[in-house]
Amino acid sequence: MKLFRFLLFLIILYLWAFAPSPENVAAQNDGLVSVSPAQTQVAVGSEITLELVLTDGENVNAFDLIVTYNPDLLALTNWAYGDFLSNLADVTEENDPGSFHLVATQLATPPVSGDGVLLEITFQGLADGVSTIAINRAELSDPQGNKMLPAIRD
Repeated sequence: MKLFRFLLFLIILYLWAFAPSPENVAAQNDGLVSVSPAQTQVAVGSEITLELVLTDGENVNAFDLIVTYNPDLLALTNWAYGDFLSNLADVTEENDPGSFHLVATQLATPPVSGDGVLLEITFQGLADGVSTIAINRAELSDPQGNKMLPAIRD
C-alpha cells in the first residue's frame, strides 16, 4: 500500500510539473489558416479564385505555405498576395503540377495581427471530378524568425 501511494504521489508530481499552464496553452494559439470558400465548383475550362485566409494571426511577418491539388482536374493559373501582409518579397516559389509552395516575408514593415487573406490562388478546371485543395504546410514567422504553426482547415 505504501508503494502504491508513493507511485501515485510521483505520478501526480510529474503531471503537475509538466502539465501546460493556462498561459502556455493560450500562447500556443497560432491562429488558423483555411481555404475560402470551403467548397465550390468550377466548370471545365472556367477559372475560380480561392483564398488562403488567416484568422487570429499574431505578430506575423512571414509565411511558408504548401498547397496541393489534383493536377488531372485542376491547373493553377495564377496567384497573388492577399491583403494581410504588405511589402512582401518571395523567398521561395515552386509551382509544379499538383503542388504550389510559396515562402514570403515582409521587408521593413511592422508585423501584423488579426485576420486577413495571405494568398489568392486561381485554378482552371481541366476535367470533371472532385479535388481537395489541401494545405500541406502553413508556417508563420514573427520578425525574429520564431516559427508559429497555425491550425489548418483544407
